[in-house]
Amino acid sequence: MGKHTAYWENYSRAQVRGALRMSGVILAWVFVLALLAAGHDAFGKAFPWLIGAGLVGLAATTAWLAMRAQKVVCPECATTYTRHKWGGRCPHCGLGLLQQDP
Repeated sequence: MGKHTAYWENYSRAQVRGALRMSGVILAWVFVLALLAAGHDAFGKAFPWLIGAGLVGLAATTAWLAMRAQKVVCPECATTYTRHKWGGRCPHCGLGLLQQDP
Protein backbone atom coordinates (compact mmCIF):
# COMPACT_ATOMS: atom_id res chain seq x y z
CA MET A 1 0.00 0.00 0.00
CA GLY A 2 1.07 3.51 -0.75
CA LYS A 3 1.77 6.28 1.68
CA HIS A 4 -1.59 8.01 1.13
CA THR A 5 -3.87 5.06 0.33
CA ALA A 6 -6.10 5.46 3.39
CA TYR A 7 -6.43 9.21 2.85
CA TRP A 8 -7.49 8.83 -0.80
CA GLU A 9 -9.95 6.03 0.11
CA ASN A 10 -11.58 8.39 2.63
CA TYR A 11 -11.55 11.15 0.02
CA SER A 12 -13.30 8.87 -2.51
CA ARG A 13 -15.95 7.91 0.03
CA ALA A 14 -16.47 11.58 0.88
CA GLN A 15 -16.96 12.34 -2.83
CA VAL A 16 -19.68 9.68 -3.05
CA ARG A 17 -21.38 11.08 0.07
CA GLY A 18 -21.15 14.56 -1.45
CA ALA A 19 -22.79 13.40 -4.68
CA LEU A 20 -25.59 11.75 -2.71
CA ARG A 21 -25.99 14.89 -0.60
CA MET A 22 -26.21 17.04 -3.73
CA SER A 23 -28.81 14.71 -5.28
CA GLY A 24 -30.83 14.80 -2.08
CA VAL A 25 -30.76 18.60 -1.92
CA ILE A 26 -31.85 18.89 -5.56
CA LEU A 27 -34.71 16.44 -4.99
CA ALA A 28 -35.77 18.33 -1.86
CA TRP A 29 -35.88 21.63 -3.76
CA VAL A 30 -37.84 20.01 -6.60
CA PHE A 31 -40.30 18.66 -4.01
CA VAL A 32 -40.68 22.15 -2.46
CA LEU A 33 -41.25 23.67 -5.90
CA ALA A 34 -43.82 20.97 -6.70
CA LEU A 35 -45.66 21.75 -3.46
CA LEU A 36 -45.65 25.43 -4.34
CA ALA A 37 -46.99 24.65 -7.80
CA ALA A 38 -49.71 22.41 -6.36
CA GLY A 39 -50.93 25.18 -4.07
CA HIS A 40 -50.59 28.07 -6.52
CA ASP A 41 -54.16 29.25 -5.92
CA ALA A 42 -53.53 29.77 -2.21
CA PHE A 43 -50.55 32.03 -2.84
CA GLY A 44 -52.28 34.44 -5.21
CA LYS A 45 -50.03 37.13 -6.65
CA ALA A 46 -47.06 36.03 -4.56
CA PHE A 47 -46.84 32.71 -6.46
CA PRO A 48 -44.39 33.87 -9.19
CA TRP A 49 -42.14 35.42 -6.55
CA LEU A 50 -42.18 32.23 -4.48
CA ILE A 51 -41.30 30.10 -7.50
CA GLY A 52 -38.51 32.53 -8.41
CA ALA A 53 -37.16 32.43 -4.85
CA GLY A 54 -37.31 28.64 -4.92
CA LEU A 55 -35.36 28.49 -8.17
CA VAL A 56 -32.77 30.93 -6.85
CA GLY A 57 -32.47 28.81 -3.69
CA LEU A 58 -32.03 25.67 -5.80
CA ALA A 59 -29.31 27.30 -7.91
CA ALA A 60 -27.49 28.80 -4.92
CA THR A 61 -27.51 25.59 -2.90
CA THR A 62 -26.34 23.51 -5.85
CA ALA A 63 -23.53 25.96 -6.64
CA TRP A 64 -22.39 26.01 -2.99
CA LEU A 65 -22.30 22.21 -2.77
CA ALA A 66 -20.52 21.93 -6.13
CA MET A 67 -17.81 24.38 -5.05
CA ARG A 68 -17.28 22.43 -1.83
CA ALA A 69 -16.99 19.19 -3.80
CA GLN A 70 -14.10 20.54 -5.90
CA LYS A 71 -11.85 21.39 -2.95
CA VAL A 72 -9.02 18.97 -2.16
CA VAL A 73 -6.65 19.03 0.81
CA CYS A 74 -3.27 17.58 -0.13
CA PRO A 75 -2.26 14.77 2.26
CA GLU A 76 1.43 15.53 1.72
CA CYS A 77 1.61 19.26 2.51
CA ALA A 78 -1.97 20.17 3.66
CA THR A 79 -2.44 22.72 0.86
CA THR A 80 -6.06 23.25 -0.21
CA TYR A 81 -6.59 23.42 -3.96
CA THR A 82 -9.37 23.00 -6.51
CA ARG A 83 -9.43 19.83 -8.56
CA HIS A 84 -10.12 19.88 -12.28
CA LYS A 85 -12.35 17.75 -14.47
CA TRP A 86 -9.77 14.95 -14.80
CA GLY A 87 -8.00 15.35 -11.49
CA GLY A 88 -5.28 17.84 -10.78
CA ARG A 89 -2.03 18.31 -8.93
CA CYS A 90 -1.18 20.10 -5.73
CA PRO A 91 0.31 23.48 -6.67
CA HIS A 92 2.71 23.31 -3.71
CA CYS A 93 4.21 19.80 -3.76
CA GLY A 94 2.96 18.39 -7.10
CA LEU A 95 1.17 15.35 -5.65
CA GLY A 96 -1.49 14.21 -8.11
CA LEU A 97 -5.09 13.56 -7.20
CA LEU A 98 -5.38 9.97 -5.93
CA GLN A 99 -1.59 9.49 -6.27
CA GLN A 100 -0.39 7.03 -3.62
CA ASP A 101 3.28 7.99 -3.32
CA PRO A 102 4.92 11.38 -3.95
